[in-house]
Amino acid sequence: MTELVKELENIVEEYKKFQKESRELLGFGHTDKRYIVQKKKLIDERLKKLKIKWVEVLTAISPEIGQLYKKTVPSTKTLNAVKQSFQKRGGLMSDYVAKLSELEFFQLHPSYIPFVGDLYDKYKILQISESHYSNKLDTSIYGVAYFSKWFDEECPEVEVNILNNNLTRNVCEGVCNGSNRFANFDNPLRSFMRVVLDIENPHTNKQTRHLYHHFAYMNFYQMLAFEKKGYFKKAFYDQAKRENLVETAEVLLDRCREVSTNVIDQVIAILEPKAIVFTSIDSWEQYIAYNGKYIGDNRIIYASHPGRPWNTKQNKLNGKTGKEVFETRLKGIYG
Repeated sequence: MTELVKELENIVEEYKKFQKESRELLGFGHTDKRYIVQKKKLIDERLKKLKIKWVEVLTAISPEIGQLYKKTVPSTKTLNAVKQSFQKRGGLMSDYVAKLSELEFFQLHPSYIPFVGDLYDKYKILQISESHYSNKLDTSIYGVAYFSKWFDEECPEVEVNILNNNLTRNVCEGVCNGSNRFANFDNPLRSFMRVVLDIENPHTNKQTRHLYHHFAYMNFYQMLAFEKKGYFKKAFYDQAKRENLVETAEVLLDRCREVSTNVIDQVIAILEPKAIVFTSIDSWEQYIAYNGKYIGDNRIIYASHPGRPWNTKQNKLNGKTGKEVFETRLKGIYG
């Protein structure tokens, strides 16, 4: 996808160049009108070919985008609108997302395709948190019994009707454009701004949250939490008790952790991050328990959840806070 965007940028630059030549040609006051006519004809033919190529590349990115912008001419303003339009339709201008989309699990559940920021390549920080929830999830219908098929089937009732095939990226894009505000993103971003970008007293607000585009983001658990508060495991078993399906839940939870660990490994292989940040102690412990491929990798940083525990000293972090651990390791990697 990056190559196609680059091609659009080249078309815009070439189109501008020929437009400039056309204007200059008419302004030079040549006495040889035949020359002017022939030269103008050549320029107009080139502009026409560029417009045809413009639509072809737009269509290659997305048929919907091609249809939407087929009557436009190549320009920087239109190119930016194309990028924004494509992002709103659940994609990012990134080869990473195209590769991630090919993974078996994401074929079933594209909502869980990780967010990859537009600026990711500069520092390559992958944040791995714990789990998603949805206010729209009716657990009396979509509980343990329903999710028992989650890792084998598409489950359109949830994937399409509730998550809109775009859960993870939609949340993160909302953070970057300032419409979403979560400590899970703000606290790591402030530490990144302070340590890596060398910004004194950094603040996260609508003007600075776009800097989260330096990150890629995903959750460890590749299925929804049954409650919007608390830990994934507790919410999971609370739901199992309500359905009287504790044994079924244990099998499902084991499968979830196994699949999630495998997905994490596949994502790391594709994104090749310089820093792999687990901002959930539970997620890191499960990744170890299920023999994650990158357990001993020196790129790993594991810290507490960026909510309340972020500034609280943790025994599992050798008496340090999540913030202290994260910033110390960032200095070691990027200092």
